[in-house]
Amino acid sequence: MTRGQILEQIAAQRRNRRIAGGAAAYEAMKRYVFAHPALRDKWSDWVSENMAAARAAAQGEPAGRREAGAAFHRALADTLAREGLDGETFAYRPLCSRCGDLGMIGEGAQRYCSCVLNAAALTLREATGIREDFTFERFDLSIFPEEPLPTMQGTQRELMQARRDQCLAFAEAFPGGEGRSLLLTGGTGLGKTYLMHAIANALVDRGFTVMMATAYQLVRASLDRQEGPNSLALYNDADLLLIDDLGSEPLYQKITIETLFALINDRMARLQPMVFSTNLTPSELHDRYGARMASRLMDRSVVRVLRLEGRDVRLQRKKG
Repeated sequence: MTRGQILEQIAAQRRNRRIAGGAAAYEAMKRYVFAHPALRDKWSDWVSENMAAARAAAQGEPAGRREAGAAFHRALADTLAREGLDGETFAYRPLCSRCGDLGMIGEGAQRYCSCVLNAAALTLREATGIREDFTFERFDLSIFPEEPLPTMQGTQRELMQARRDQCLAFAEAFPGGEGRSLLLTGGTGLGKTYLMHAIANALVDRGFTVMMATAYQLVRASLDRQEGPNSLALYNDADLLLIDDLGSEPLYQKITIETLFALINDRMARLQPMVFSTNLTPSELHDRYGARMASRLMDRSVVRVLRLEGRDVRLQRKKG
């Protein structure tokens, strides 16, 4: 199943719930009304008024005065109040107050509501690589050496504690914070991907729309004709987009760099945060993607760069 199909399936489930819930609320109200003779009479007057209005409209005649409906709802509200019931007793209560369980928001060109996008993100957690067990709470500093770093002050463990705290602060302050986006740089096995998962999980738990993908997956999504022209919409509309392993994707001529630049530039223009990870140095990013994209990734006014250094802890664990 494609992402587009998953989105539509979730949106349809929301709409079906609204239809079923509205019908159930209506039937509950009818049972209440018919248990109260005075309300039942006013209900009958309202139904008769609606039928007369429908006949008039079919014959092209004016509908006349419409008073029975207002009278019924006043009587219903008064009866509920006398019996200590909420005036919204028979109102449908949507799970999502933003879209009212319609699944879509906006006027004209509508878009999927965050409740749909977030449900899709959860559905696609495995496909997008978000590990539920990679959290800040489970971040184990003991795996990092306490030896001094050759190019930075302190030890690798102290550096990783600082980086963990910085990433946690980013997640807690989201969508605000010191920088709108993060760039995690450094060699393999230093914890970049783990920190990205931890950020993703922290925000998903808070109800934000989060999508995570490798740069290669994003490029492939743009080429996937089965998903149509909006194949990147799920990534583009997410509250936070995490792009892992930037620089490991194949360079398709006039596709890779343009696809990534268009996505990154558009999100930055709309002040939508991102988190990137890469094994490349700043100069290598410039050589691979060119000055235009490198300037976006290294723009300190909108991107906070966090450098990780030290030993490959995955390699150390294998040796142990």
